[in-house]
Amino acid sequence: MKKKSLCNIFRWSVFLFTILLIVACIGLKVFQYQEARRLFTIQGNEKAEAVIILYVVDGDTIDVHIDGKKERVRLIGIDAPEMGFEGRAEMCFAKESREKLLEIVGGKSVRLVTDPSQQNRDIYQRMLRYVYLPDGTDVNKLMIERGFAYEYTYKELPYRYRQEYQEAQKNAKSSGAGLWLDGVCPEIRPPVVE
Repeated sequence: MKKKSLCNIFRWSVFLFTILLIVACIGLKVFQYQEARRLFTIQGNEKAEAVIILYVVDGDTIDVHIDGKKERVRLIGIDAPEMGFEGRAEMCFAKESREKLLEIVGGKSVRLVTDPSQQNRDIYQRMLRYVYLPDGTDVNKLMIERGFAYEYTYKELPYRYRQEYQEAQKNAKSSGAGLWLDGVCPEIRPPVVE
């Protein structure tokens, strides 16, 4: 009789411990979500979303998790060398550009911000967004500053930070950062605006 009683106590203890562990995990996730929301405050008429990076496609495109589904995001105002998908040749500095973006945002929670002057999606149905780290770092601009992407204005449609990004590219070129270093990519030509 005492053996059964001890067995029952043990089972109930394991059951209660499991329930407490589940509740603690859910509480932690809720706290993390609320903390991410707190970190990602916005101003003005921009819309922002706190998301987790799933995959870095190349130096200007990421996959994120939004509302239970994967979304592809194109960073506004930059163009990075192409990786050579779909039978195209890989451009000079494409791997380095992708690796740098992966180093900066890989597996992290970031804030995606819209630009009212731009469309929500491009012709490939990628979301068009600025990407910010929790500390407020503008990832798009950082990629240009470090020489891993070019400033890019789509169809000459000015975007909010165009002047800043153009200045960042000018500084990256003059300092020989990344792909602007002499001899790294001799065939470098900023992207043709479509």
